[in-house]
Amino acid sequence: MWRLILEKFDIGLDDVEDEEQYEKLSEKRKKTLMKSLKKKYKSYRGRLKSNYYDTEDTDVERLKDENKPPCVNKKEWKWLVEYFGSPKFQEMSKRNSKNRSCQTAGHTAGTKSFAQVIHEVCEKEQVMPNILEAYEITHTKIDKTPVNDVVKQNI
Repeated sequence: MWRLILEKFDIGLDDVEDEEQYEKLSEKRKKTLMKSLKKKYKSYRGRLKSNYYDTEDTDVERLKDENKPPCVNKKEWKWLVEYFGSPKFQEMSKRNSKNRSCQTAGHTAGTKSFAQVIHEVCEKEQVMPNILEAYEITHTKIDKTPVNDVVKQNI
């Protein structure tokens, strides 16, 4: 995979002449890019599951062409259906649902990291928000009202 990325994209190492420095930077970029790709693929699988995997259907029903995502071939969809139905995945899903239900202070950052939100505020206002301001930014709606009573109490 990494070889394909290097063949197709410029990762900004053309100017690096020192071989040791090149290797360090290459490894660092590889780690960062692969981590990002892994996160994106995991998110993509999650969207496929929520949009196309009906928990009430049987695997036979799920594998029918009309239930398959148009962007996924039959072989990949079969693998995903088996993966989503596996005991390991089901156990992980139940555990994650239970853990998610314990969270009481919802946030409004969506898929952005809090660091990214803070960086954007810093760029816009030329001032780094303190921890309370960062909490308010990431836990209030557009109209500046808290997302729920727990957040209201925390602020």
